Amino acid sequence: SITPLDATISTLTNQLYLIMIFLIVAIIGLTILLYKKIVNPLIAINTNAKMLDTGVYHPIERDDTYAEAVELDSTLARAAENIQKADKAQRVLISNVSHDLRTPLTMISGYGEMMIDLPEEKTDENLQVIVDEAKRLNNLVNDLLDLSRLQDNRIELKKETFDIHAFIIEQMKKYEVYRV
Repeated sequence: SITPLDATISTLTNQLYLIMIFLIVAIIGLTILLYKKIVNPLIAINTNAKMLDTGVYHPIERDDTYAEAVELDSTLARAAENIQKADKAQRVLISNVSHDLRTPLTMISGYGEMMIDLPEEKTDENLQVIVDEAKRLNNLVNDLLDLSRLQDNRIELKKETFDIHAFIIEQMKKYEVYRV
């Protein structure tokens, strides 16, 4: 009567080993599948995201990627586009600021040289142009500082009226000396 018990134990042990081998193969297969579906896209996104500070981002092009990875990838692609736009705006701003700062400096330098070369041109009007342009230069620098404070949310914008006609007339007076 013990023999059938030994055979049953042997059969159950063999079945347990087969189930264990099947489970190990299934776990390994599932791990490989999840690695390809989840980890590989995340590795590709992470590699691309490391280049994000340069504004360069190459979205992954895989159809078998899960939705969250696709959404993260598109978010990073939009961030890269925004970085590129901000970088371009910064370059344009620097170019415009350089030009706007150069204009009063040129006027100050030109009037100063004119008064050195031609002492009879050392008039109150010409000296006033130099003072006005120095003030304009100072205002431009203050505007840049205000822009910096505005970006840091340290100041608020306030609306005020501005007479552009009077401003243009005032600016044109500075250039009357050059009329022939």
